[in-house]
Amino acid sequence: SVGKTGAGAMAGLGAARSGAGLVTLAVPISLHGLMEVKLTEVMTEPLPETADQTVGTEALPRLKTLLQDKQALALGPGLAVDEETSQVVLKLLQNCPCPIVLDADGINALIGNLDVLTKAKAPVILTPHPGEMGRLLKLSAEEVQNERLSVVKSFTDKYGVTLVLKGARTLVGSPEGRLAINSTGNPGLASGGTGDILTGLIAGFLAQGLAPFDSACAGVYCHGKAADRLAMRWGDRGMLATDLLNEIPVVLKSLAELSK
Repeated sequence: SVGKTGAGAMAGLGAARSGAGLVTLAVPISLHGLMEVKLTEVMTEPLPETADQTVGTEALPRLKTLLQDKQALALGPGLAVDEETSQVVLKLLQNCPCPIVLDADGINALIGNLDVLTKAKAPVILTPHPGEMGRLLKLSAEEVQNERLSVVKSFTDKYGVTLVLKGARTLVGSPEGRLAINSTGNPGLASGGTGDILTGLIAGFLAQGLAPFDSACAGVYCHGKAADRLAMRWGDRGMLATDLLNEIPVVLKSLAELSK
C-alpha cells in the first residue's frame, strides 16, 4: 500500500484483516517515524518525497524494487493531489507487475489521463464513490447516480478494468461484462475512512490469489457485512471506520463455515 497518514494506515490494516499475512505501507520519508509508531502489524517503508511531503518521482526506483515480490498494490488512500505524485500513479499503472486497487487520490490522478488504463501492465480495480466517478467522466455525482448501471458497463467496456461504484447497493463490474449488486452495508459506512479499509480489503484478497472481480465482490460484501454486524449491536450512528476491523475476521469465519 502506498499512502500517507491515517488513510494509508487504514488501507494497510484492511489488507491485514483480509488475511493477507504480510503488508507493507510505503509512505513519504518525513512521515515514516510516525507510521512506525502508529502501526504494529503493518510494516512501513520510507519513500523520497516532494516539498509538500507527498510521494515524489524519485520514489519510483524503490517502488519498482519493492513490488518485485508483492502480489497486489493498493494505491491512493492518503496519497494527496500533487502533480509529481500524480506522475508516480500514472507510471505505476503502466509498469506495476501485480494487480492494483486504485482509490481516492489515485483515481483523481486519472482525470484527463484515462487512456493510461488501457496501457496497464496488470489488472486494475477502481473503487470510486459517485463524486470521484463524476470527476473522471465530467459528470455530476447526481448524473452518475441516475445512470449507475450504464456508467459501470460503459466504463469497464472502454477501459478494460474492474469497477467498484460505491454507494447504496454498490455495483461491481468486470471487463468481461459481469455485474454484481451488493446486498450488504448501511449508512454507517458513510463515515470517513471506511473506503480506505475497503481498498485494503480488496487488495488483500487479490494478494491471496482471488481474481479481480471476485476480490472486489468479496471485499465489498465483507466490508458491508462487518458494518451490518456493528449496526445490529450499536446502530449505525457513530460507527467509525476502525470499528470494522475487528468484525472482518468474524465475517470471514462465517463465510468459511458456509462453504464447508
